[in-house]
Amino acid sequence: MRTIATLARNLGMEVVAEGVESEDQLACLKALNCEYAQGYLFSMPLTAEDAAHFIENDQDRRPEASGGTVTSLYNAMEEQLVA
Repeated sequence: MRTIATLARNLGMEVVAEGVESEDQLACLKALNCEYAQGYLFSMPLTAEDAAHFIENDQDRRPEASGGTVTSLYNAMEEQLVA
């Protein structure tokens, strides 16, 4: 993971980690300054309508985040749903 994250940053790209299922995985990604993450830790797969509802109403279920990992993910989801 470290190599991919470093390579992406060196190329001016952002990193999206997929398949995050545990707090330990999220902590590792935060340490690598991964910009975005998705996976069952956050939610099961959702339709666009259900995702909008989740973002608006289920914020208390979001894992704690430092470094903006989860916040960036939700902001990106909100921007895509609004567009």
